[in-house]
Amino acid sequence: MAKKRYSHKQIRKSLKQDELRNFLNRTIGLFRSNTENLLISAIIIGVIAILVPLYFRHQGANEKRAQNLLNRAISYNYQPLASGEGFRSLEEKYKKCQQAFAEIATTYRNTRAAGLASLGEANSWFFLKEYEKAMRIYQEQLQKREEEALGFTIQERLAACQENLEQWSKALATYQAILAEQPDYFNRRAVNISIARCYWNLDRKAEARELLAKEKSEEPGSYWSEIARRQMVGYK
Repeated sequence: MAKKRYSHKQIRKSLKQDELRNFLNRTIGLFRSNTENLLISAIIIGVIAILVPLYFRHQGANEKRAQNLLNRAISYNYQPLASGEGFRSLEEKYKKCQQAFAEIATTYRNTRAAGLASLGEANSWFFLKEYEKAMRIYQEQLQKREEEALGFTIQERLAACQENLEQWSKALATYQAILAEQPDYFNRRAVNISIARCYWNLDRKAEARELLAKEKSEEPGSYWSEIARRQMVGYK
């Protein structure tokens, strides 16, 4: 009996069919052996699909609550000192502000309002003359700040804390860093007068007088020129 001959086309078709059967068998085997893992993955995906929208809704609600509290805390700064209404003293006012800002910064620390609340808390400590507490927050905020303009303002307030704590060398370095990075800083003249004050207290009196003379001669009659003149009188 003659052997059946197969054409090249038939052989290729047979091989493809065998490859398909093998692929299907491997896939079925893989599915059977990994049914448990696939089920767990499906459950995880389902949980994520539920929790993610819930998280964003919760975060949105927190953002709104934090912003409302921030607005209320800021409003304390504008309440009057009066008998029977408002605050009885500046100390009472700033303590109330500090407590309100601290609540936002801790309870809603992952919100956009938290950073501004921390600065508000630091400012309140500053006005209460708790300079070390204020300075610690300013330093923390400087590490987080991306907005350069606000960063320089924080640096200036940090330097003011250092001045009040009579850390003259640190204050001088902080003030100088502001002008080195931002020569046209909007409060440049106030910073220069503060630098002169640091020079004087570091016994660099000639440098203090020279800087004040320069500020006095710039825009004669202006507010900062007058401040420089008065400071020079005290340094005679």
